[in-house]
Amino acid sequence: MIRKKQVITFILILFIQYGYSQNRFEPGYFISNDGSKTDCLIEKKEWAIWSNDFFYATINGSVKQIKIEDVKEFGIENKLKFITKEVEIEKSSDNINKLDKTSDFIFNKEKILLKVIVEGDLSLYQYLDFNVKKLFFKTITGNITQLKYKRYSNETNKTINAIIEYKNQLRENMKCSNIDFKELNFELISIKKYVLNQNKCSNSKINFTEKRVTQPKLLISGSVGLNTSNLNINRSQKVFSLNSTDPTFGIDFNFLIPTIRNEMEVNFKTSYNAFEIKEDVNFGSSSREIKVNYSEVLLGVGGGYRFHIDNDKSISFRSGINYPLLLSNTSYTETGSNLDLSTKKANPFLSISSSMHIKKINLMAEYFFKRNIMKGIDNFQINLSRIVFRVSYDLF
Repeated sequence: MIRKKQVITFILILFIQYGYSQNRFEPGYFISNDGSKTDCLIEKKEWAIWSNDFFYATINGSVKQIKIEDVKEFGIENKLKFITKEVEIEKSSDNINKLDKTSDFIFNKEKILLKVIVEGDLSLYQYLDFNVKKLFFKTITGNITQLKYKRYSNETNKTINAIIEYKNQLRENMKCSNIDFKELNFELISIKKYVLNQNKCSNSKINFTEKRVTQPKLLISGSVGLNTSNLNINRSQKVFSLNSTDPTFGIDFNFLIPTIRNEMEVNFKTSYNAFEIKEDVNFGSSSREIKVNYSEVLLGVGGGYRFHIDNDKSISFRSGINYPLLLSNTSYTETGSNLDLSTKKANPFLSISSSMHIKKINLMAEYFFKRNIMKGIDNFQINLSRIVFRVSYDLF
């Protein structure tokens, strides 16, 4: 019989083995400082913060670390583009706990990594470094210039004020006058929309627009599997165990949320589980027939993390809380006397699981922690724990 310690150990081994697994890669390129272009595969991630000094690329089958200082441009084809430029940058934080005490813009010349948001006659770039978030723009004849916006803390009257000059900068380079600057907020989505509209209005060609590499998505899966149920029964100072292996089926709803490298998971599931165990148990001077019927619809919610091994394979680790809806044929029978278990209060309980995902096929091992299904009756316990192996297929 497979024991719970073996399953938990198996899940931990998988976590250690794949938790730091190879990232997904997509077709991309980089241009060295000498102008030579190399086609390659670049790690696929959100690039939420790109202050790193390097990225990984697969060249001729081997993974190499490429230093940012050695390239002037790199990207994932038609989705992401980064450039390195020497610019004048003001690096005050917009974090409310780290605001400057002065309204002055203090610029320094630095070579930095910029994400290309829009590239056209009017271009937009973004710089991120933890608490520092800045936007830059460039006209077809000008240099890359920072859009001026700064919040600062006024120590005199204990208020937070803002210097807003980016609207004047954009207004000076405006080609179409139908823009309402009152509605133009200093947010990436708002400025990006403005830049796209300006290029469209002036009939200029847009050479590039950044796209997210990964999007949040919902996966709906149908599953079948086997339950290995273990009942530890304490009855009239008699302790014994009953076991059963039975089929199960259900539906999973997995919402995947991209992170910098992999994905967070929010999981909702429902499954049908049932078993019938009948066994003669020796109670000292007599033998009694014990029969347990159990059937439930199990509702669960949980979360976890999915690590990607490559474009087609990933592994996830989850924990969750489950609530059983006991059906009417759930009962405990002992030598003719019957106890209806479906009327007992069903308490929620915890589970942990690990899954291997290969394209649309998912292989899962899950352990449901022990719970007393006879709670409320003195000197009588039926502790149910369960190990489940399931195969599911992503329907949508």
